[in-house]
Amino acid sequence: MKEENYSRAMECYSEAIDLDLRNAVYYCNRAAAHSKLGNYAEATGDCERAIGIDPGYSKAYGRMGLALTAMSKYPEAISYFKKALVLDPENDTYKSNLKIAEQKQREASGPIVAGLGFDMASLINNPAFISMVRHKIQYN
Repeated sequence: MKEENYSRAMECYSEAIDLDLRNAVYYCNRAAAHSKLGNYAEATGDCERAIGIDPGYSKAYGRMGLALTAMSKYPEAISYFKKALVLDPENDTYKSNLKIAEQKQREASGPIVAGLGFDMASLINNPAFISMVRHKIQYN
């Protein structure tokens, strides 16, 4: 995969998996190739298989976190990065990816009302808005 021929890498890992269905590394590496090609759902499936084979394989949790982050599934990604860090607490990549997923989660769940492009907290704390609402309530 170092030559960035991810389609070919996927084929090779699929062939390797056919020869050894119980090798977590093959599934995890194929997941990486899927991710590089933007096939995140397939990547998560391969990560799940790798974790099922070897629940102590931190790299599978880390790659699952990356795929979930790419799919904007931040709470799930955070969970997988935390699991990876339990297994490999000194891994700086997992720490960094966890921080990124947490930041994206904060941004995604921030006070901006989805699709409307404004900050609801600022609106309801705006004195002019409060005055208008009071006026409407008193006279309607």
